Amino acid sequence: MALFSKDYLRAKTAMEDYIRFYPDDPMSGQWRMFIPNIENPTFQKQIEEMLAQAQKDPQAALEQAFSSAQETETQGNVEMAKTIYRQIVQGAPGTEIAKKAQARLDALGDK
Repeated sequence: MALFSKDYLRAKTAMEDYIRFYPDDPMSGQWRMFIPNIENPTFQKQIEEMLAQAQKDPQAALEQAFSSAQETETQGNVEMAKTIYRQIVQGAPGTEIAKKAQARLDALGDK
């Protein structure tokens, strides 16, 4: 994805296209959160640091993602939390963290 290659304008365009074609998809909700910040240099730096950390320690990145999903869920944004949990399950199948994420999805009634 363009976001990972630091092509932020292309990433923004791709996110806007995705939202236009799939407005009700949970991923569209995630992209809606990114778009207002994507041209912000501070946000870009945070993304770059997150990606670098994920490459160094994938397990820590998964744990951080799970923690973020829990916090998002606690704040009442259940659909966004589900999106993060799904990404964990899809990105790290069979791992303990994926099992925990699937358990949360099951508890939240996600099909």
